[in-house]
Amino acid sequence: MINVNVCNRFINNGADNVVPHCAVGSQVEGTLTDKPSNTSVLNGRSAVLRCRSSLGNSAAVNWNRVVGGKDEAIVFGCTVRPQFTSAYSIISDDRGQCNFVVNSTNTSLTGLYTCVESTGDTAHAYLTTIGRFTPISCSYRHAYKI
Repeated sequence: MINVNVCNRFINNGADNVVPHCAVGSQVEGTLTDKPSNTSVLNGRSAVLRCRSSLGNSAAVNWNRVVGGKDEAIVFGCTVRPQFTSAYSIISDDRGQCNFVVNSTNTSLTGLYTCVESTGDTAHAYLTTIGRFTPISCSYRHAYKI
């Protein structure tokens, strides 16, 4: 549960009495409604991991990557932290969508990524890169003694 300061959604609480879903200081619990899926992508291509918060606010979404057994916070409030902007970006909207983009995949960026909703709901996705193979031609010369 978090304190919500801004709310633009309304619900019907019975008897057609429509009230704000959340008001200043009220307790609201959100969930992830669009969760990321495991993804495989060719090395050098971009990858998109989807995530949406039911709170209707993309700023409620954070992204972490597990590195060395520990969570590394890459995105906070649906904004890529400055030290990660060369590798990652975000596609977001005003309805809670905060899609995580790996700009150009490589083996060092593979691993487990976690979408974290600010109230605690989480979803994981594993990103795998697939290398490109370059054909190598070999020629053999055999020397025979006669």
